[in-house]
Amino acid sequence: MAYLIFWWLRRKKLDKRAICAWEEGWADFFPIVVNGIDNCFDFNSVSCSGVNLETIGNVDTRDEVEGRVASALLDLYDVTNQANNDFSSHGFAPIGRVVLQGNAEYTFEEFWTSWKNNGNEKHNAVRTIYYNTIDYNNPPTLNLPNWNVPHDSSWSNAFSLLNTNYVSDIETPPSLLTWQITSASSPNCGVSIDAQKNVDIAPIPNWIGSCTFTINAYDMLEYGYDVFTVYVTQASFADVPASHWVYSQIESVFSAGITSGCANDPRRYCPDNTVDRGQMAVFLLKGIHGGSYTPPPATGTMFLDVPITHLFAAWIEQFANEGITAGCGGGNYCPSNSVTRAQMAVFLLRAKHGLSYTPPPATGTMFADVPANAFAAAWIEQLVNEGISSGCGGGNFCPNNPVTRAQMAVFLVNTFNLP
Repeated sequence: MAYLIFWWLRRKKLDKRAICAWEEGWADFFPIVVNGIDNCFDFNSVSCSGVNLETIGNVDTRDEVEGRVASALLDLYDVTNQANNDFSSHGFAPIGRVVLQGNAEYTFEEFWTSWKNNGNEKHNAVRTIYYNTIDYNNPPTLNLPNWNVPHDSSWSNAFSLLNTNYVSDIETPPSLLTWQITSASSPNCGVSIDAQKNVDIAPIPNWIGSCTFTINAYDMLEYGYDVFTVYVTQASFADVPASHWVYSQIESVFSAGITSGCANDPRRYCPDNTVDRGQMAVFLLKGIHGGSYTPPPATGTMFLDVPITHLFAAWIEQFANEGITAGCGGGNYCPSNSVTRAQMAVFLLRAKHGLSYTPPPATGTMFADVPANAFAAAWIEQLVNEGISSGCGGGNFCPNNPVTRAQMAVFLVNTFNLP
């Protein structure tokens, strides 16, 4: 009894016309499934099979028409897809599962909600019922990112339009959307969409400025769009804008020829990546000898873990030949190991003053985390005394933290007085 009362109250709250259209539309649809589809069956006129449903008119509202509901169910079911108005051939099984399992549906709208919740295909299904003048489609929602590109670089695959961080559509996956650039404030940024639905950026040479673009996404029913801006900047690296905390130092080491960055297309510096011992050899030798310096060829016999084929073999061997390092022990150099801030203090001062240099004794009072007996304490304090570093904040030096490429730029500028 309680269930019947709940059912009656729930029906009272629902639109009576939608309830009636669902019941009558289902009553029209099901016999056709059982008895077979008549090719003359037409819900917009008197059917030659004798099934007479009300005519769909422009003033009708969504799913409140019997013939519209029956047509939508039939088009979801049938295997004959009529041009322009039917994109699904799901058969009866998924329709039957929706109706027979879970909560009871009292309107076509409730049926569609259960259809989606059951994991059934939605992209073609929503188009099918749309062409029966039942519109449940949700247009694509876009949230495209703004982008920075160095003025003398390009960026293939800057971002993917298949990335769900940038686009969402309840019924249609991004791969089935149709994409188009519909407006551009300037062609100078060279923005295009490739076959893989990536946004590519290729500014004209030696141009600095910004361009605003509108991109549309079409789900075959409705459009979604968003506006984004590409900034072609004076910066040399795409990941180091002018607002970066070590922008000027990174630009200095680039101008000096000490680094060309960590990647191209576009050119990037990777400021947060750590510096390994192989990279350090290059940084410091170029700091000592200049950006155009090239070391003698490698022998491949100096360190067990640095064969002649190693990317930095010549630099590492010359680094050792100049007495700045003797390796990491056991006949090895450990080229892939990160360099700590304490180790870097030793390397920097030796690179600046030469192999014979020894710093004054440590006081142990300069940093809370560097007592007088700590490894490289004297080197750390002298590094600060020479203005090369001021610590990591809070009265500490963080001697065991790995050096990042951003920090390395600061060290190089201060050690070698780069402009």
